[in-house]
Amino acid sequence: IRGGNSSETNWVIVRSFEVNSEADPVASMSRISTNLPVYQDHSVENMLDESDDVFFWSAGAPSAGSQILLTLDEPAKFSRVVLKMGDPEHPSDIFRSGAIEYSCDGASWTQLCELSGAEIDVSADFEAKYVRVICSSGQTNWVIVRYFGVS
Repeated sequence: IRGGNSSETNWVIVRSFEVNSEADPVASMSRISTNLPVYQDHSVENMLDESDDVFFWSAGAPSAGSQILLTLDEPAKFSRVVLKMGDPEHPSDIFRSGAIEYSCDGASWTQLCELSGAEIDVSADFEAKYVRVICSSGQTNWVIVRYFGVS
């Protein structure tokens, strides 16, 4: 906010001042990928959209080693990871076993938490360039991911 060159002597009261960006800064500097096949038009990029109307849907069941990988342009500090899977029509389409892990180099991984249920919201303090969801054993259900993000 900048005042003009006015000769007015009135006071100004500002009750609120907010700056909002349309783009999530983490999403805008990240890429998401998976080694799971994609079902129809339910693309991998849909996992970065927080809307429940769009989602990623695998075209097959995951096996041990199947993963979703979030890659950032450079390491950053994070305090939260959110993973939302399944949907009302397909509540079983989730990773049944595995973990959320992070890494600075993509070779050495640290486990943040084990997968447990359709929605995971973990608070933590860590630095990483890579964050992934990795499956630890095969399953029969496909996977729907409505959102995968860090902040």
